[in-house]
Amino acid sequence: MKALSVDSVHKAADTLLLDAALQSVPYGFCVWSTQFRLVMFNRHYLDIYGFPSRRIRKGMTLEAVVRLSAEMGNHPDQTPEEFLAAYKAELLGNRGGARAKVRERVAGDRWLETAHAFSPGLGWVVTHEDVTEEIASSEIIQKRKRELERQNIRLDAAVNNISQGLCMYDPKGRLVICNQPYQRIYKLPEHLLKPGTSSTTSSATCSTKACRPAPTATTTSAGAAR
Repeated sequence: MKALSVDSVHKAADTLLLDAALQSVPYGFCVWSTQFRLVMFNRHYLDIYGFPSRRIRKGMTLEAVVRLSAEMGNHPDQTPEEFLAAYKAELLGNRGGARAKVRERVAGDRWLETAHAFSPGLGWVVTHEDVTEEIASSEIIQKRKRELERQNIRLDAAVNNISQGLCMYDPKGRLVICNQPYQRIYKLPEHLLKPGTSSTTSSATCSTKACRPAPTATTTSAGAAR
């Protein structure tokens, strides 16, 4: 009896340590058994999906949790049945130990990144992380990149429609942009027309080739050949 009591104390202590460790994880965490029943979870898991703590318990089926999730407004682009079927397929398709990631839309127009890995004898260990801000930042960067590309296209078209030779260098003497008349005036090869080319390199090449601007062309300190 005494040995059993010691074992019980050790198990209780291990349970408390495990629970403390789970609660300290900075993202949602849960484990699903091979029978698709909830084995364990942490507070972040409840918070990230908006689950009331009184409605989630160990042993719940995946189907019951999915229906509760839909009730909370999660996965608005899928029915509970569709999400359940897709989620089960993802889990069953990942039993080799590799860590698979998927993204899902939840209430509040938020996005979660869910990663799951199969552990023999335990089930699927799943983490849930809110990546809404990360996606928003990425979309902003991509939007700015597309706008910059459009501006560059418009600038390039405008520059090449100028009949005079024109070039611009940055404070470090690196080429920013030039037009075709400028290339023709100085007889410059294509590789010296790339942004970032040093003015020193262009001048040295020009001197070697003895290229000179046409008699009517002059070069201003601002970098425009006329």
